[in-house]
Amino acid sequence: MAYFDDIYIVAAGNYGIFTRTDAQALGISDKELSRIARTGRLRRIGHGVYKLARYVPGPNDHYAEAVAIVGKGAYLYGASVLELLDLVTISKDSQGRIYVACPRRVRRKLPASLVLVKVSDVQDSGKPTRYEGIASQTVADAIMACSDQLYGGQLEDVVSLARAKGLLSAREERDLLGLAEIPTA
Repeated sequence: MAYFDDIYIVAAGNYGIFTRTDAQALGISDKELSRIARTGRLRRIGHGVYKLARYVPGPNDHYAEAVAIVGKGAYLYGASVLELLDLVTISKDSQGRIYVACPRRVRRKLPASLVLVKVSDVQDSGKPTRYEGIASQTVADAIMACSDQLYGGQLEDVVSLARAKGLLSAREERDLLGLAEIPTA
């Protein structure tokens, strides 16, 4: 029972998610972790990733789960960052897809709703940050990554809203608004 108390403390602060890495840090063996999962107190959602069975879901749980399922070094990418922060819903045809970037090769089977982006294909300005406790691409990089999906004045609206929420610096705002300018012939 004492193990589950420790698991609960860690998972409650992480969207109800508990990983095998968390278990190792607490000194919980794989065998003990499997036993606890079999009792129904943890639900397996991916390879080495569990969720508390009795956890009240929140609006950002699916983003946290997607990053946890991909594993070490993973972070939200592009449109998913903007949607997490309520800056914009990119398109209705995205069918609930969540974009996650990862610096390493991922061999495990991933849910169909999860789109894996290779970091070598990503042009980021640096290391990921955390928004709402979830590893994420910076807002400036996320806007640049999906600027071609933003239509009409939507890019300016997203940049202005992000600046108003304090998610962009003045310099980043100027740089991103420069993307929206259409050169005249």
